[in-house]
Amino acid sequence: MNWIDILANISSIIIIYTKSNSLAPIKSLRLIRILKNSKNFPGLNLVVVSLVKSGPMIIRLLLFAGSFILIMGLIPLKYLKGKMYKCVTIDENYTN
Repeated sequence: MNWIDILANISSIIIIYTKSNSLAPIKSLRLIRILKNSKNFPGLNLVVVSLVKSGPMIIRLLLFAGSFILIMGLIPLKYLKGKMYKCVTIDENYTN
C-alpha cells in the first residue's frame, strides 16, 4: 500500500464514522486513487496529464473572469450611488 491508498482509506473511514455533510471536501480525497490508476490506462493518463498542464491557464482564466465580474459590479455601484434607494410602487394607496 502506498500513501495515496492510505490517505483515501483514512478519509473514507472518517466519513463513514462521522456521518456529517460538512466533510464533503474530504470525499474528494478518494478521487486521488484515479491518479494512481492513470499509469495503467493510457487514455486516463492523457486526461490527467492534460488537466495538469492546463492548470496554469485555467487559473489565469478564472482570475480574468473574476476581475471582469468585479469591475462590472463596481461600475454600477459608482454611477448609481444610491439613486435607487426609494421603492416606487404603482399602487397609489400605498403608504410607508
